[in-house]
Amino acid sequence: MTASYLKAAFGDRIDITLVESGKVGTIGVGEATFSDIRHFFEFLGLKESDWMPACNATYKLAVRFENWRKPGHHFYHPFEQMRSVDGFPLTDWWLKNGRTDRFDSDCFVMANICDAERSPRHLGGAMLSQPYDEGTEEPQGLTMSEHQGKTQFPYAYHFEAALLAKFLTAYTVERGAKHIVDDVKDVKLDERGWISSVVTAEHGELTGDLFIDCTGFRGMLLNKALEEPFISFQNTLPNDSAVALQVPQDMEARGIRPCTTSTAQDAGWIWTIPLYGRIGTGYVYASDYLSADEAERTLREFVGPSGADAEANHIKMRIGRSNRSWVNNCVGIGLTSGFVEPLESTGIFFIHHAAEQLVKNFPGADWNPVHRDSYNSAVAHVMDGVREFLALHYAAAGRNDTQYWKDTKTRELPDGLAERIEHWKYQLPDSESVFPYYHGLPPYSYMCILLGMGGIELKPSPALALADNSAALKEFQSVHDQAEALIGRLPTQYEYFTHMRRVRRPRELHPVTELIRLNEPARPAAAHPGPVAEGQRAMMSGFPTGVAVLTTADHDGTPRGMTISSVCSVTLDPPILLVCLRIGSPTLRSVLDTGRFAVNLLHGAGRPTAELFASGAPDRFDRVRWEHDTSDPYAAGPHLLHDAHAIADCRVRDEHRSGDHLVVFGGVLRVTTPFPGRQPLVYGKREYRTWPVGPDRP
Repeated sequence: MTASYLKAAFGDRIDITLVESGKVGTIGVGEATFSDIRHFFEFLGLKESDWMPACNATYKLAVRFENWRKPGHHFYHPFEQMRSVDGFPLTDWWLKNGRTDRFDSDCFVMANICDAERSPRHLGGAMLSQPYDEGTEEPQGLTMSEHQGKTQFPYAYHFEAALLAKFLTAYTVERGAKHIVDDVKDVKLDERGWISSVVTAEHGELTGDLFIDCTGFRGMLLNKALEEPFISFQNTLPNDSAVALQVPQDMEARGIRPCTTSTAQDAGWIWTIPLYGRIGTGYVYASDYLSADEAERTLREFVGPSGADAEANHIKMRIGRSNRSWVNNCVGIGLTSGFVEPLESTGIFFIHHAAEQLVKNFPGADWNPVHRDSYNSAVAHVMDGVREFLALHYAAAGRNDTQYWKDTKTRELPDGLAERIEHWKYQLPDSESVFPYYHGLPPYSYMCILLGMGGIELKPSPALALADNSAALKEFQSVHDQAEALIGRLPTQYEYFTHMRRVRRPRELHPVTELIRLNEPARPAAAHPGPVAEGQRAMMSGFPTGVAVLTTADHDGTPRGMTISSVCSVTLDPPILLVCLRIGSPTLRSVLDTGRFAVNLLHGAGRPTAELFASGAPDRFDRVRWEHDTSDPYAAGPHLLHDAHAIADCRVRDEHRSGDHLVVFGGVLRVTTPFPGRQPLVYGKREYRTWPVGPDRP
């Protein structure tokens, strides 16, 4: 994220080298966001259709809290500006005389949209309705802190973090950044104590002027090499561990709830994040109250049979922040800078905010400390404010049935929060009474937590006892009527994102992979290959292989396909296939643009199909029977129904260029066997045969 943001801000006026370990992946937890994240994608010049399908993204309209007050109870913290009537927030009127016992559904349209599991956009792409119309003028070029109070966008995103990281890497590299896959082994300092270079395992010493430490909880540059101390938040936020699962689901049957769900448990809470094709889920807990084995068992019981084969990812979290995130010529961003439990999806927000502040305070040749100090102050304020907001969740929760929850009522609070809570009991939070520095959370967010958690008794303003409530009652009815009208017109999330995949145009400037660099004509085969190449060809002709047709489809539904023999099973955990495709082929371009393909292994009667798809005939799909159900999230390409004895649907995980071919690694989504009893077709000695092959004739 940081590299792409800097490249979008400064273009070729700065040189960026992105060093990424091939052994250490993303933490895989950050799959939900704040609504401010849209400013990040706008800054990069990306539309939703450019990146959302590639990252299996969905909309997030709120955080849904389940069982935090008591079993069976839920409420929403939505992305929606608080309405006011006669100078008082609608929540104040609700405390005096609510329409129902649900503050969220009485005061916010979005809570009702979430309950009905609707998309915030119509199938044609139009947004909800007023007051969320995108046609209204909005200040451009502002930072998140400058936007707060001026606008409230009605949704954020859920996405697969690993896929977004890959997408943004391609975005950054396509704009001139250098990408190195290697491991940093050492950090060298100069006589001033500034970083002069990092030493990598395979690329040696890499020098630079500014080093951005994104090494996660290790803090390899900032905390280790520069010895910047870390400030723990454990005394106020004791959850220090998590176990996560990625669970494939039939999302059409399940539905895609447009919110992140937090479900309280005996020693923490479980998140549920619905994506297009799977859910991300995990148990955040305090290891003082629960073991890792108990946490995993609880999570698997919560998920049910669909998660039985999912691999558990156990994470030990470092809760708190570095004392300073910018030291000398090193800036720590992400987990290196700081982290709190993902209760309000703040991890990616922290990165976005840090990238904004780095651009705003980017150093000049004189390295004026004013910019560094301004950056450190802004980053510290954001993390300290979020710490206070999360601590409020536990202090305000009505749940009190285990030792963990009992201890939340006596646990130490961040400085100033206890006094603020006393104030809020008699006057709901406003801009004057919440944490005084920007931290991404407006006053209405505090109102939602206090009203929803139910553990702190709140009093309505005495002034409302003397006021006429007719306008407030009319506003409650307006919320209800608007919600009912929208629910009747809006599609479900599954309907919306399936439609997006059908109608969106191919990406032109923002490929998931190296589409632009590979968008070149195929090189003709050499008329007179050298003796080594001839020897290799002769040798491999005596190495029989199975025969497959690789299929995919453009974004407009146009099918693509070609015969291949280079198919290899790389690993079963996770399931990955390898295929080799000639650079310049339309099929390869479609695979890279959509990120999906199907491998159809042909049976013995499939020889005509193999020859047809090897010929490149433009009408080849008209001459075979095939099916491609675009509403099926696992259907990665057309299935050749009569000719394949097995079909693997795959999503592109990685690729490597070698000569005039691209090696594509596909994560297997699903395997089907239309004709499991048929013998496979094989190719060797320049002929097709059906397995088992008889002895050669003299």
